[in-house]
Parts: sequence; C-alpha cells; structure tokens
Amino acid sequence: MKTFREFTEIAYNVNLIEKTFSTKKEAEDYHRENPPFGGEPYRIKNKARSGEPPQYRPVRKSVRAEQERRRRVRLGNSSPQTKQKLKLAKKRGLEAHHITPGHSSPKNTSANKLYLGNDRRNIQLVTSKQHKTYHGIERKFKDIIANSGGSISLRDLVSAYERRRKRALRKNKQ
Repeated sequence: MKTFREFTEIAYNVNLIEKTFSTKKEAEDYHRENPPFGGEPYRIKNKARSGEPPQYRPVRKSVRAEQERRRRVRLGNSSPQTKQKLKLAKKRGLEAHHITPGHSSPKNTSANKLYLGNDRRNIQLVTSKQHKTYHGIERKFKDIIANSGGSISLRDLVSAYERRRKRALRKNKQ
C-alpha cells in the first residue's frame, strides 16, 4: 500500500518538477538515492547554455532514443540529392550544417531565395570546428537574424564575423 506522500507525488507528478544541481557528481549522488522516473534508465545532462552556470538534471534515455528515431524519420523523408549530400559528408568526415536555421526562416521563401529544412541547397558541409563557429555566431547574432526575417543568410553573418575578427587582429598587431 502506498503512503500518502507517494500518492501525492504520483498525483501531482512531482518528478516533472526539475531539481537541478551545479555539478554532475551532486546530481548523480542525489539521484542514486532518489531514482527519478520510477526507476527508468536515465542519464545526467547539463541543460544550461554555454557561458551560463551549469544545471545538471536527469533525462530519460527513452526520450533521447525517441528524438533519434524522429530525426532518422525526418532524414528518411529527404530528397535523394539531400541523402547523397549527407552520405558525401559522412564519407569525407564532415558535418552537415543548415545554412538557414529553422527558427529564423522567413514566411515567403521564394522572394528571398532562401531554402529551408533538409533541402540540399540549405545544407553546407563543414568541419567540426566550423560547425561550432557557426552555432556560436548564430547565438551571438540571433536578434539580428530574427529582426531581418531570415533575409540575412548565415554565410553573410559568418563572413562579416570573420572580417571583423581579422580587422581586430590586424589592429592589435599594429
């Protein structure tokens, strides 16, 4: 028979209220004694963005597996040219990066000549280092991208960022 506390935890889904920790070890120690999700397999993940203080929390392994399954289904619905491009990236040891991110896509794509989603013209093959740079720039210029309605491509932002960085390096050498 359940105690009143166990009943209220189930009734109010207390496990859905996230308790976060500043270190992974604290989270592991706490959840070793108080297993989350009724004993389902889980991993400890950091949900904070880079530059923010860490916030470790448990995440169900089944949720991650479902995300991977949905991603495979979406890629399965891609055109043959996109699949060929992704195969080429894997063969060359490169990563696929979406030039126009989904969150900044404009309403009218034909007027702006932007391609969205898994369209082969929206996927750029980049190295791991370039990929990290692109995502850093996306975060840095998120407001500019959103205000433009997506009419500024990430390539233009990256080239502007590189020009600014090189100009600063030249200025520091003088």
